[in-house]
Formats: sequence, structure tokens, C-alpha cells
Amino acid sequence: MKTDHEKYDLPILQLIAQDTPQGWALLMRRHYDALYNYGGRFTSDEDVIKDAIQEVLINLWERRATVGSIRSLRYYLVAAVKNKIISALRRSMRHEDLDTAAQENQYGFHIEFSTEKIVLNGQVPLAEATGIRDMLDRLSPRQKEVIYLKYYQQLTHSQIAQLLGISPQSLYNLLHESLRKLRSLLKKEPRPAALLKSLSLPLLLLFFGR
Repeated sequence: MKTDHEKYDLPILQLIAQDTPQGWALLMRRHYDALYNYGGRFTSDEDVIKDAIQEVLINLWERRATVGSIRSLRYYLVAAVKNKIISALRRSMRHEDLDTAAQENQYGFHIEFSTEKIVLNGQVPLAEATGIRDMLDRLSPRQKEVIYLKYYQQLTHSQIAQLLGISPQSLYNLLHESLRKLRSLLKKEPRPAALLKSLSLPLLLLFFGR
């Protein structure tokens, strides 16, 4: 069964194969913001993010005659942008710093949650938004990433497992543990009922999409 991304992206891939301006315009409208958001999870350097996305799009244009073999355009773009950014970060470091960076997970997933956008959008009161932010902040980087990839980027479990370089079973365990931890943290909050009422998928997307 095709995902929503795959259904919507099939016409885009067909237009790209024909090298039509409409195809590239649709791709940019549908995917650019999500790619930029994901790039920002690995670096705050806007030039690195923009260069990575540009390189990926150029590579896609160069292989436009064979884009029919791409099953999921979103997964293809997300994985390629991540690889480009990490490669660029590694090239910018001195050789003696590479091992240290790997040990300290400097190329890992980073995200800081803010209540400002949530409150300004009138989604929930400040107290509930702060409680949700504090719960999300207590997840590990890996736990945050799997939730982000599943709910914000809307990747399938097999795609997330491949992107993270883990087995499908490990991915299932990680996702289950992430959601279990959120439920456990929720029970410890002073106002669990209010938070549970506020903790919706659209709200999570606002936190991850800032």
C-alpha cells in the first residue's frame, strides 16, 4: 500500500522525468520546508543546509531519466540531505577531531523545543505548553528523532529504520519505548488531564516543526 507521500509524489516524479518546470515547482512547494527543517536538526549553519539541499536537487536533476525507480521521494530527499550535511560537517573538521565528534555524537539529531510559537498560535495555555515541552526535552536524541521522522516527516517504519541504520525490530522497540516514556512522564505531571487533552498530533507537529 502506498503512503500519502508516495501517492502525491508520483505525479511530481513523472513531471521531473519530463524535466518540466512544473515538476520542480511542485517538489519545492511540497518538500523544501521539510528538508530545511530536517537539516536544521543537524546544524544551525544555514549555508550548509541550503548547499546540501541544492546538491541533492542537482543530483536528482542529473538522474531525472531514472527517477521512476524512486519509490518514496520524501525518503529519498531526507536521506540524501542528511548524508550531504553530515559529510559537509566532517569535511569542515580537522582530522584529529573526527573521532571525538563521533564519540560525542556531534552529528546526531538535535532539537530545542520552544513554547513561543505554540502560545502565539493560541493552541494551548502557557502552562500546558511548558509541560509538554519539558516532557519532550526529557526524551533522548534518538527518541526525539524517531518521533520526528514518524509524525513530522511521515516516514514509514522501514524507511526510518533504514535511515537510522537499525533493524526494523530495533526501530519498533525504540518507538515503543519513546511513547511509553512520554506516557510515564505524563502521569508524573501535576495536571496530567490538562496535558493529555492538549497533547495532540497537530500540537506535536508544531513543536517539531519550528
